[in-house]
Amino acid sequence: MSNITNKKTVSIIDGNQLAAKVIDSTDDFVQFCVDRMKHLPDSPNADRVQAIKEQMANGTYNLDAHLDDVADALLSDPSLLL
Repeated sequence: MSNITNKKTVSIIDGNQLAAKVIDSTDDFVQFCVDRMKHLPDSPNADRVQAIKEQMANGTYNLDAHLDDVADALLSDPSLLL
């Protein structure tokens, strides 16, 4: 696994107002993320994840309503970030 030395700035935005951003596939951080995602195990909640993806795609998922729950889950179990 490679070490990432570039620091990235993260901004919090309204998840319901997302706009597309072009991602440079040659960016080291993007490649690092893609490599990590390729090695993720299958989710035991694959059906739930697919349903949420569909809701997000058709604009019916309210990310703001779930943001606190997601943040709480990540803070209570840091292994979710690995």
